[in-house]
Amino acid sequence: MKKTVFFGLLVILLVFGFLGCDTNGNNNGNDNPFLGTWIQDGSGGAVKVVVNDSAWVASDNNITYNSGTYNYTGTTGIFTVTYKGNGSAEVGSTGSVEIQSGKMVFTAFTDPNMNGTYSK
Repeated sequence: MKKTVFFGLLVILLVFGFLGCDTNGNNNGNDNPFLGTWIQDGSGGAVKVVVNDSAWVASDNNITYNSGTYNYTGTTGIFTVTYKGNGSAEVGSTGSVEIQSGKMVFTAFTDPNMNGTYSK
């Protein structure tokens, strides 16, 4: 009886644990502060970063700069380039991204055009 209860609880914990995380181990849903369309401050809407549950795309006037995947913990993330468009970042390069006061801030990105502050 105790083994049955233990295994039953274990199965329930595993199921709920997997439902709460995406493939990157990030929290799903509204817990992800990176989701949405972000516009680089000062760009007049030309430079955009669109972030969904598993990927991001940066564009300038609808021409793709770079795109890729990301991982985050809380409000800090690492964005990795998996496709090089017109940007100067190479595939495999990364950039640090942080949410600060409701804005997304790119730093240390190998494509300097990506660095800066973005607002929704």
